[in-house]
Amino acid sequence: MDREKKMIYCGTNGHVFALDVKDGKEVWRTKLKTKFVFNAASSGDVTVILVNDVLIASCNGHIWGLKPETGQILWHNDLPSLGNRFITMCTSNVSIQYVHGQSSDHQTEQNRP
Repeated sequence: MDREKKMIYCGTNGHVFALDVKDGKEVWRTKLKTKFVFNAASSGDVTVILVNDVLIASCNGHIWGLKPETGQILWHNDLPSLGNRFITMCTSNVSIQYVHGQSSDHQTEQNRP
């Protein structure tokens, strides 16, 4: 895959996928899976954030690291003893939070256009 290809990363219904920004075509799709008989991510809302060279996805109390170019799952953490709720994530300049039933993306003032 062309590493210069610009993509937008999305998550919904237990899946993470990448779309080509130029034409909106799907580049790859990955179903998030857990180690349990009942897949805790099967129909959940998925939040994604790109951190350096790893695409981080969270869903129903689980978190995954994926390769942004292919969607290959690199790792999975079921965050033992923390339940199955929405996970708030942030980097140095972006925060993703769940507020009153809706996802919210916030950037720090210094990085806003």
